[in-house]
Amino acid sequence: MKTTKKLISLLGLTLCLSSLNSCGKDVQEKELQNEQQVSSTQNQSAGEVLAVTADGTGKIVRYSLPETDIIRNRDQYRATDLIEIPMNPIYNAKFFKIKNEAEFANRLFVGPKVYVYGGGENGRITIKDNENGTVNLGFNIAVISGLKNRIISPNGTSEINVPDNSLVQHQAQLFDEVRRSFGSDTVLAALPGCPKRIVMNVVGEEYDANVLTQLGADYCEIDRPFNVVIKSISKTKAKDIMERFIYDNQVMVEVLFETRARYQVANLKIHFDKKKIFSDLKASIGFKKGWFKGELDVHIRKVIESQSLNISMHGADSSVTQLIINQAIDKFFAPFRADPNTPDHDKCDSGLCLQLSSTKFEEASDLDVTFAQSENTLTGQHYRTSATLRPTENRVEISGADNEGRGIPRERSVELLQTAQDGDIIEILPTSLYREYREFSNSSQRHDNNVCVRTERRCEDRKAFDPDRPRIDRPICRTVCAETQNQWTQYNDYGLQGSLFRELTDIAGEVPEIINGLAIKADFTEAGINRSVTCPINLFERVANGNAIQLRFQNVEGCDIFSKKRNLPSIHLVNNINYPITYRSGRTIQRWNGANEDHTQMQVYNPEIFFKGIVTVKSLGFSGLGNTVTRD
Repeated sequence: MKTTKKLISLLGLTLCLSSLNSCGKDVQEKELQNEQQVSSTQNQSAGEVLAVTADGTGKIVRYSLPETDIIRNRDQYRATDLIEIPMNPIYNAKFFKIKNEAEFANRLFVGPKVYVYGGGENGRITIKDNENGTVNLGFNIAVISGLKNRIISPNGTSEINVPDNSLVQHQAQLFDEVRRSFGSDTVLAALPGCPKRIVMNVVGEEYDANVLTQLGADYCEIDRPFNVVIKSISKTKAKDIMERFIYDNQVMVEVLFETRARYQVANLKIHFDKKKIFSDLKASIGFKKGWFKGELDVHIRKVIESQSLNISMHGADSSVTQLIINQAIDKFFAPFRADPNTPDHDKCDSGLCLQLSSTKFEEASDLDVTFAQSENTLTGQHYRTSATLRPTENRVEISGADNEGRGIPRERSVELLQTAQDGDIIEILPTSLYREYREFSNSSQRHDNNVCVRTERRCEDRKAFDPDRPRIDRPICRTVCAETQNQWTQYNDYGLQGSLFRELTDIAGEVPEIINGLAIKADFTEAGINRSVTCPINLFERVANGNAIQLRFQNVEGCDIFSKKRNLPSIHLVNNINYPITYRSGRTIQRWNGANEDHTQMQVYNPEIFFKGIVTVKSLGFSGLGNTVTRD
């Protein structure tokens, strides 16, 4: 692939440290001057017109170098030596110089690393079934400089955080050492090149990773992720990789990196007729007003762009456009001397103003800018970089869903993962249950009531009562209770007492209730409508892992989660654990005569239960655990 590079080094992709804001400008100006001097005296082919303005006054012409010169240039860059430079290991990087080429004398190159990014950056593995029963594993990696802590995502719409263990450390200190050791004009840059081969190494067995973009192309971007695919791997091996070997740190991604150089193949010349440009400027800004240079830059740029030559499509970047602007200012403008009685006098009194000048125009030549066009070549010099992979795990410790830190209340949920994939492993490690207890409250009260049930008439001689009174023959008679009965009533009340909470930390005996009570709720969008599905974990394929419960999150009978019509769901753990208690509630009345009453009913009480534990979602993804860089 041909690229037209003007203002970057012949190796390209120079990445100055953030503290070197001025380094890029100096390097660009120097290199542009060098490149514009190239091949003016060399034999060139007859010019090939690449573009012409509508009125024919402007054009871009390409002058190819002789083939012998191109071959010599390419061989010259391929003959350079890549030398590793020993540096303090605290910088967490390998450093290189390129010898036998003066152009690279002021550059110290950082050996790029391979970064495999994981679930936290939406870097999941994609699994595609093949007709022959095998699967393809696809994932994203990036060859990174380590000089940036954020890189652009594959779709270009967001950024990805680079972990600290992949970054060049102590960059300010590093640059100070570079200046002391190699000179104040030394630039720190990423060593340019391309992956020549990418493999996944699983316990010593290598699987080629086919790059979806062209592998070994003549231009590769540093700090930009790309997708690779392990093709036609057995389902059993894929499962072993994702669920066993990666957890044992036995999976690596290895990249054979080949350095790249840029060599000149042609000169491109941009030509504008001075009459056309001057006429357009005259119509735009006139003769009578003074302008600061910054203001003129804007006006001249608009005039250049209005020529519709599309110079950027032929490799001319903004710096080349600026050279054209500078030529126009130099050829068409003179110092402005304002009338002291005009507003322009105050404006231009504070600085140098310029005005369009017919005199300068008459003396000027056409506007011409020449710059080098180049191609990239792979040099045949290699080094290896690798990353040990670790699984992508999203770990949620459930300990404080309420104000007292008791866990998830019953019929409540907690989010586990924003985007779950079909086949993710969910591991639930219960640590305690905080459970409500209520004792039965049964009480009785008896009310005694003695009632006379038989009376009789009793008569007695009065004399027996009052011997001093005259005798009266008629006796004294009265009615008395001859028999009493206790007509009692007993009230029996049934219910529950007030609640007490107790934390159960030894919950081995509670596992069946946990399996039957916990659920996974999946929220997704289907046809633009928000939907959710709640599935008890006892529906999923489960395995025991010590005290933990592992389940595979996928479509099962009675729980349809994943579909091509739905986006990937966010998932929540729902506490539906129940310990139903049946009890008698109300009052019975018992009486002496058996006329009892029953105003009770049987009720079911579900105690409040808080679940505490650690939930880990083991996604189909991984990220780099560490990097190594070695010479091949």
